[in-house]
Amino acid sequence: MTTQNITLTPVSPGVTEYIQATQGENNARSLTFRVLDAIGQPLDLTGCTVAFYVDRRESGVVQIAAVLTGDNAAQVTLPSGACNIPGEWGCWVQVIKPEVFDLRADNLILRVQPCNIDHAGEASD
Repeated sequence: MTTQNITLTPVSPGVTEYIQATQGENNARSLTFRVLDAIGQPLDLTGCTVAFYVDRRESGVVQIAAVLTGDNAAQVTLPSGACNIPGEWGCWVQVIKPEVFDLRADNLILRVQPCNIDHAGEASD
Protein backbone atom coordinates (compact mmCIF):
# COMPACT_ATOMS: atom_id res chain seq x y z
CA MET A 1 0.00 0.00 0.00
CA THR A 2 1.31 3.45 -0.93
CA THR A 3 0.66 6.18 1.65
CA GLN A 4 0.73 9.91 0.96
CA ASN A 5 0.41 12.69 3.56
CA ILE A 6 -1.30 15.85 2.31
CA THR A 7 -1.70 19.17 4.11
CA LEU A 8 -4.43 21.50 2.83
CA THR A 9 -5.53 25.01 3.63
CA PRO A 10 -9.07 26.13 2.75
CA VAL A 11 -8.48 29.84 3.43
CA SER A 12 -5.94 30.69 0.74
CA PRO A 13 -5.01 29.07 -2.53
CA GLY A 14 -2.05 26.78 -2.18
CA VAL A 15 0.22 24.92 -4.52
CA THR A 16 -1.62 22.18 -6.38
CA GLU A 17 -0.95 18.78 -4.81
CA TYR A 18 -0.77 15.85 -7.24
CA ILE A 19 -1.82 12.37 -6.21
CA GLN A 20 -0.33 9.69 -8.48
CA ALA A 21 -2.20 6.45 -9.17
CA THR A 22 -2.33 3.74 -11.84
CA GLN A 23 -5.46 2.76 -13.73
CA GLY A 24 -7.21 -0.21 -12.15
CA GLU A 25 -5.62 0.09 -8.71
CA ASN A 26 -7.93 -1.15 -6.00
CA ASN A 27 -7.34 -0.16 -2.37
CA ALA A 28 -3.64 0.44 -3.09
CA ARG A 29 -3.36 4.16 -2.22
CA SER A 30 -3.91 5.56 1.23
CA LEU A 31 -4.16 9.34 1.62
CA THR A 32 -3.89 11.12 4.97
CA PHE A 33 -5.22 14.69 5.06
CA ARG A 34 -4.59 17.46 7.55
CA VAL A 35 -6.46 20.71 7.05
CA LEU A 36 -4.93 23.90 8.43
CA ASP A 37 -7.04 26.71 9.87
CA ALA A 38 -6.62 30.45 9.24
CA ILE A 39 -3.56 30.68 11.53
CA GLY A 40 -1.85 27.59 10.13
CA GLN A 41 -2.76 25.14 12.89
CA PRO A 42 -4.30 21.71 12.16
CA LEU A 43 -8.08 21.97 12.26
CA ASP A 44 -9.65 20.03 15.13
CA LEU A 45 -11.64 17.32 13.35
CA THR A 46 -13.44 16.10 16.49
CA GLY A 47 -17.12 15.70 15.62
CA CYS A 48 -16.51 16.36 11.91
CA THR A 49 -17.51 14.40 8.87
CA VAL A 50 -14.78 14.30 6.23
CA ALA A 51 -15.12 13.09 2.64
CA PHE A 52 -12.82 13.03 -0.37
CA TYR A 53 -14.27 13.63 -3.84
CA VAL A 54 -12.88 12.85 -7.30
CA ASP A 55 -14.60 14.66 -10.19
CA ARG A 56 -14.23 12.53 -13.32
CA ARG A 57 -16.37 14.92 -15.35
CA GLU A 58 -18.59 12.89 -17.71
CA SER A 59 -18.24 9.75 -15.59
CA GLY A 60 -19.45 11.51 -12.44
CA VAL A 61 -18.11 12.29 -9.01
CA VAL A 62 -16.73 9.54 -6.77
CA GLN A 63 -17.27 10.19 -3.06
CA ILE A 64 -15.03 8.41 -0.54
CA ALA A 65 -15.77 8.64 3.18
CA ALA A 66 -12.74 9.38 5.33
CA VAL A 67 -11.82 7.78 8.64
CA LEU A 68 -10.70 10.17 11.36
CA THR A 69 -7.36 9.02 12.75
CA GLY A 70 -7.52 10.84 16.11
CA ASP A 71 -4.56 13.14 15.45
CA ASN A 72 -6.52 15.83 13.57
CA ALA A 73 -6.11 13.88 10.35
CA ALA A 74 -8.49 12.03 8.07
CA GLN A 75 -7.53 8.99 6.00
CA VAL A 76 -9.02 7.60 2.80
CA THR A 77 -8.10 4.62 0.65
CA LEU A 78 -8.77 5.05 -3.06
CA PRO A 79 -11.15 2.38 -4.39
CA SER A 80 -10.98 1.11 -7.96
CA GLY A 81 -13.86 3.44 -8.90
CA ALA A 82 -11.58 6.43 -8.39
CA CYS A 83 -8.79 4.99 -10.54
CA ASN A 84 -10.54 3.13 -13.34
CA ILE A 85 -10.28 5.92 -15.94
CA PRO A 86 -6.86 7.41 -16.82
CA GLY A 87 -6.52 11.18 -16.81
CA GLU A 88 -6.19 14.11 -14.45
CA TRP A 89 -9.18 14.60 -12.18
CA GLY A 90 -9.97 17.50 -9.89
CA CYS A 91 -10.37 16.50 -6.24
CA TRP A 92 -11.41 18.12 -3.00
CA VAL A 93 -11.79 17.38 0.68
CA GLN A 94 -15.04 18.42 2.37
CA VAL A 95 -15.02 18.89 6.15
CA ILE A 96 -18.36 19.39 7.89
CA LYS A 97 -18.92 20.11 11.56
CA PRO A 98 -22.71 20.33 11.99
CA GLU A 99 -24.01 23.76 13.03
CA VAL A 100 -20.40 25.11 13.09
CA PHE A 101 -18.79 25.03 9.63
CA ASP A 102 -18.71 23.42 6.20
CA LEU A 103 -15.48 23.91 4.29
CA ARG A 104 -13.86 22.65 1.15
CA ALA A 105 -10.17 22.44 0.26
CA ASP A 106 -9.68 21.78 -3.42
CA ASN A 107 -6.11 22.30 -4.63
CA LEU A 108 -5.78 18.59 -5.50
CA ILE A 109 -5.40 16.68 -8.75
CA LEU A 110 -5.62 12.88 -9.02
CA ARG A 111 -3.33 11.85 -11.89
CA VAL A 112 -4.28 8.32 -13.02
CA GLN A 113 -1.69 6.80 -15.35
CA PRO A 114 -2.96 4.30 -17.96
CA CYS A 115 -2.22 0.65 -17.28
CA ASN A 116 -0.70 -1.06 -20.31
CA ILE A 117 -1.05 -4.59 -18.96
CA ASP A 118 -2.74 -5.68 -22.21
CA HIS A 119 0.52 -4.99 -24.03
CA ALA A 120 2.61 -7.21 -21.73
CA GLY A 121 4.17 -10.36 -23.13
CA GLU A 122 2.29 -13.61 -22.70
CA ALA A 123 3.54 -16.20 -20.27
CA SER A 124 4.60 -19.56 -21.69
CA ASP A 125 4.55 -23.04 -20.19
